[in-house]
Amino acid sequence: MKRLCVTVVLLLSGMLFAAAQESPAAAQDTAPAPAADTAAAEEQAEPAAPAESEPAASRIPGEMENPLDGNQIEVITEKDTLVTLVIEYIPYTDEARFIYSCPSGLFEQGKAMNYIKERAVRFTKERGYFFYTYTRPDMTRYDNENKIASYTSYIKFLH
Repeated sequence: MKRLCVTVVLLLSGMLFAAAQESPAAAQDTAPAPAADTAAAEEQAEPAAPAESEPAASRIPGEMENPLDGNQIEVITEKDTLVTLVIEYIPYTDEARFIYSCPSGLFEQGKAMNYIKERAVRFTKERGYFFYTYTRPDMTRYDNENKIASYTSYIKFLH
């Protein structure tokens, strides 16, 4: 609860700072300019196009330019005749999600577990990690419309 309150306070203070930075510019934009010609008045009434990049003074302190920079996901897909393995790897956090899928009539959870375990060991060696651990329980899902079963493991790699 304490973290939530601190986060809310930081967000509100950032919003107030941004509003204070924008208020002088907003007052200038809304002030009517005397115009003798109606065409000139119509042109002035149209809002100006937003700038390509905001100046540093108008950004909220601590705000990243692109918040997804650290969360790039690398997707590796491996297809066999009946089996597909998708690895969604996040290098920033050293975590991956291994998704094993095959036709639901041929699905065996033991085979899926062994397949993911073998691939996780190989992935660990390929990327220079020493070992891995499971971050949460594995999940099995069945798609009855497409008749596909998928088994998902969540893995954290450690140096």
